[in-house]
Amino acid sequence: MLWFLLLFLAGSSARAQSKDVLTYHSDNGQEVVKYNWLDFGGNPQHDNFDRDEKIISNANVGRLKPLWSITVGNWVDREPLYVHDLNTIAGKKDVVFVNTKKGECAAFDALTGAKIWMTPSLRSKGGFRESEANCAIEPTLQYIFVYGTDGYVYKLKTYDGSQVTDGGWPIQAHPFPKEMGYSLGIFTAKNGVTYLTAKNSQGLGHIVTINLKDNTRHVFTQGRTTIVDQIVSQKGGACAWGRAGGVYDPELDVIYLTTANNGGGFDPKNYSYGNSVLKLKCDGTSDKPNAPMDSYTAANVNPKYCTECTGYYQDPGDREPGSTDPLILPTGICPKYPHLLVQSGKDAWVRIINRDDMSGKGAPGNVGGELFKMKLPQTAPDSDDDQKDDHGVMSQPTLYVDAEDHSTWVIMGSQSGICGLKFKLAADGRPALESVWSRSIDGDMVRNGNVNTATATATGLLFYSNGGLQSGSRQSTLFCVDIKTGVPLWQTIMGPHHWASQIVASGMVFYPNGKNNSTLTAFTVDGKMPIEPRSVKKQTPINNHQFS
Repeated sequence: MLWFLLLFLAGSSARAQSKDVLTYHSDNGQEVVKYNWLDFGGNPQHDNFDRDEKIISNANVGRLKPLWSITVGNWVDREPLYVHDLNTIAGKKDVVFVNTKKGECAAFDALTGAKIWMTPSLRSKGGFRESEANCAIEPTLQYIFVYGTDGYVYKLKTYDGSQVTDGGWPIQAHPFPKEMGYSLGIFTAKNGVTYLTAKNSQGLGHIVTINLKDNTRHVFTQGRTTIVDQIVSQKGGACAWGRAGGVYDPELDVIYLTTANNGGGFDPKNYSYGNSVLKLKCDGTSDKPNAPMDSYTAANVNPKYCTECTGYYQDPGDREPGSTDPLILPTGICPKYPHLLVQSGKDAWVRIINRDDMSGKGAPGNVGGELFKMKLPQTAPDSDDDQKDDHGVMSQPTLYVDAEDHSTWVIMGSQSGICGLKFKLAADGRPALESVWSRSIDGDMVRNGNVNTATATATGLLFYSNGGLQSGSRQSTLFCVDIKTGVPLWQTIMGPHHWASQIVASGMVFYPNGKNNSTLTAFTVDGKMPIEPRSVKKQTPINNHQFS
């Protein structure tokens, strides 16, 4: 019973901060459950597990059809956000938010697709470099944060999109034009303070953590840890490519991020922490000088990809873990190691790491120490041709905990397909994963490969799309499968795609086609409004796109 209680509390912790679930009966007597999706992955852990979905189920998912579809106007390259019953300039609305690569933030009526407001390109500090960053909404729902194209993070009112310019906003997160904004994250720590994290890429490699109570910031530079609280223009290396803007651990009150090999590798003697998973305090600082609180760096790299050898560590080249961020597993599922995370990367290995001692050696800067590792089941065999061996993970892993049997699952999408891995305990009490199902490219990378971040629902469904990731494609397919078997339940062919992925919220699936003049589409059962509004006039959805 203690194990179950720990699991229940861990599964509930991600929702504890937002207080966003609304249950009521509509005018026709239908029980309605509405909830918010405020950040990439739906919560500060970015685990993409929708714990509150009640409407879309195995019984009706095959009847999903477009409720509306609109042209946003510019490239939408990240996931939408959703807030129900929000006070806006157009009245109280269920709202879906998107951000374009030109730094334009837009709010649309979630039930009709009508535009509520849209900002111009956010670059008040001058300059322009496209941003691939997501948006993030703070817990009071009054403000949304957007990465501008000038290296600054902007604070906007969700009511009408107007900028907040007092208190030091916008706040610089990277120097233009050296980096593009990449990922934002938001969480409320145990001290009651809400923090915003902003990760960066393209050679400088740092994470900025902004205290939203006093608007102060801390800067941790992964490739040059001797640089403290400074945004520098010279290369610092150790880029953070993962889609999550810092993964918050509510149990240990810390954040995690991964770093890549761009511009600098793993060389802790010279204060460089590339190719690693790092742990920092919730405010973005460390309890150690010139080092993170703790770190994990893989030891089982393939020598074929070695580009540098420091004597005890071989740089994996372009096969490092920095292409994705950690997935926190529920507390207590392994009594021997109660705090665990899962990490993968471009090398297509999946590892379980002890969050309490990441390398097993009691300090940062060490190599190896994972508790478990396995190769992705959908990964093609190694080839002598590097171009035929690009089957790593670039999307964020997804968590699922079954409400009936309490089993824990990890969903891993990669360039070569997707798989369902079930958590188990080995005979010696150590944690492990076993492959239950996988869907590979089946010889057709365009059709089945390049899988973007998946979304799991409490009703046992898994939504994901293909044809995306680094290269993108002219066509994508949005799928839904049974999360425990991988059996297909529904699919629809969509248009050009890149990094963006779908979300599920309050009986709706929102999917952005992330290329060119992007479309944003809302799918619902039978193409009807998923809920009957409470005593409001009938609204007419916008449908100007055709789907197969």
